[in-house]
Amino acid sequence: MLPIRLFTGQSRLSEKLVKSSDMSFSEPKPGEAFVHRVKVPRGMAAGDTLNHFVIGITLNGQTDYHIGGVRIRAQRNDLMMTLPKVPVFWKVPEEAEHWEVIYVVFDPRPHWLTWMDWPKMSQGCRRLRLGSPEVGAEAEAHVAAKHSRQCMFNILRWATWPGEERTPWQLCEIERLLLGCYRFDRSRQQGGDPRLQLALDHLAANLSRELTLPELARVSHLSRSRFAELFHRQVGVSPRQYLERLRIERARQMLRLTSQPIKEIAQAVGFADPAYFSNRFRLHAGRSPRRYRTEGQLNSS
Repeated sequence: MLPIRLFTGQSRLSEKLVKSSDMSFSEPKPGEAFVHRVKVPRGMAAGDTLNHFVIGITLNGQTDYHIGGVRIRAQRNDLMMTLPKVPVFWKVPEEAEHWEVIYVVFDPRPHWLTWMDWPKMSQGCRRLRLGSPEVGAEAEAHVAAKHSRQCMFNILRWATWPGEERTPWQLCEIERLLLGCYRFDRSRQQGGDPRLQLALDHLAANLSRELTLPELARVSHLSRSRFAELFHRQVGVSPRQYLERLRIERARQMLRLTSQPIKEIAQAVGFADPAYFSNRFRLHAGRSPRRYRTEGQLNSS
């Protein structure tokens, strides 16, 4: 139970303040999302630990998160991500009139995980500052903030939808949010050829199927020879080697953050043979997938 009241819809929320008697809600069911919009007065504090990812965007005001022994200030248009099973405490400082935030609690689809590697602030917390140099020029930051706020408001609107389409549409908006953040996060784009970035994005989004050099070259609008030369020069390894590393890293994330069977994880990251997957995973991680998962569970307990 996270100590925040759930508000849905668009019913004059900016005029409501959270009261201590309202501070509870149930965690989302598997495959669903839970969305909140709250306006919290100065001096209010709360905290808890969830078994899900949480992403929040500060609409107005500010608050201080305390995560992993680090104080992290969240201000207007800051996007904060907290990982599952991480204790989170926040407090609205006295110098702030209030803190207004929309945040969503969810379990990511496997192919989202690559897009969620935002700048790390502490163990279990990541932040994307849409108004800072991490995003780029002022005009681009404005576009990023507008896109992210729109996605979060759309997730909130779909929460009131009575039909079965509610959850799929919410998940679509979460995916749009993550894709937009991935695009605008300049910390992962270190001045490389933008045509190569097209191939890197294509690789990350299609790990579950066979990918060929001609396909990657076509996506990048380059010849096969030019693509292979440019890829090795800027990334440092061949496309095949990079793809395997990416698949193993995605498998690590899924082993840590999901309860999916190892066979399903292998298929999700492009290994049709579970035994071959285990061999390649052991080569990269130094241990079997089963042992890797078990050690992660012991460390988080």
